[in-house]
Amino acid sequence: MAEQTGFKIPLGLLVLDGIGAMLVGLGLAKMFGDVDIVPANLLFDDKGWTLIIVGGLLMLPFMFN
Repeated sequence: MAEQTGFKIPLGLLVLDGIGAMLVGLGLAKMFGDVDIVPANLLFDDKGWTLIIVGGLLMLPFMFN
């Protein structure tokens, strides 16, 4: 019987991509909707740019794999 080989996505990359997507979503909600889900003492800025940049950086390994 022939063994099927295929492309498998590592679970760690999926987790990083999911966390990154949530952070980007939280940053966009902060910028455009003025929704504060993250407590103020955990934020670095008022606009949500930090969440968007960190979320984008967490999604990069999935795109380059």
